Amino acid sequence: MEKSILNFDMDIVKANLYNAVFSLQRNEEVKLFMGVKRMYFAGATLCLDINNDVLTLVHCEESIGWFSGGLRRLLDIECMRLMEAIMQHCEIKHTKKWNA
Repeated sequence: MEKSILNFDMDIVKANLYNAVFSLQRNEEVKLFMGVKRMYFAGATLCLDINNDVLTLVHCEESIGWFSGGLRRLLDIECMRLMEAIMQHCEIKHTKKWNA
C-alpha cells in the first residue's frame, strides 16, 4: 500500500521542527524523536528520514511529501516559519517569505 502524505501525522514534523529551532538557539545538539532518524538540507529542501523513506519539505513550493512519490500537500504557516528559522540559523540560501 502506498503511503499518503494526507494521512501523515503532521505533529511529528512540527514537534521536530520546534525542537530543532529550540536546540539551535541554545547551540545544543538537535535530538530527533517520534521516528525521525535524520534531518538535513538538500539545497532549500529540508529532508527528514522517517519510516524507511524521506519526507521532503520544499521551501520554494511551500509543500511537503514523500521522496518516493505520491501527492504533496501545502505546509502550514507555522511549519514554514520554523523551517525558515532553521534555514537562517544554518545559513541556507533562500528567498525569505517571512519577516521574523
